[in-house]
Amino acid sequence: MWTEKLQVQGPYNFDLVLERLSLDPLQVVDFTNRTVKVPLYIEKEPIVLQVQAIGNIDEPSFIIKGQSEVYKSKAIERLKRFFIGISH
Repeated sequence: MWTEKLQVQGPYNFDLVLERLSLDPLQVVDFTNRTVKVPLYIEKEPIVLQVQAIGNIDEPSFIIKGQSEVYKSKAIERLKRFFIGISH
């Protein structure tokens, strides 16, 4: 298992993102811990990442957790595009 801290430029209201995602009964959203599990396919392999908000609206930061180190960098890049629309 791996863990990565990710900071993005604010403002960014992840709690509103969680509210929106919770409307889909297939999403695993935990409001108490401010987490969501994100299923992805990387090179035809299923991967699940856990995203936890640890920052606030003005200084948003996240802890990303995943199982496989093999696709870590690709998974993080996909996650950035998915949630905040950026790619580096």
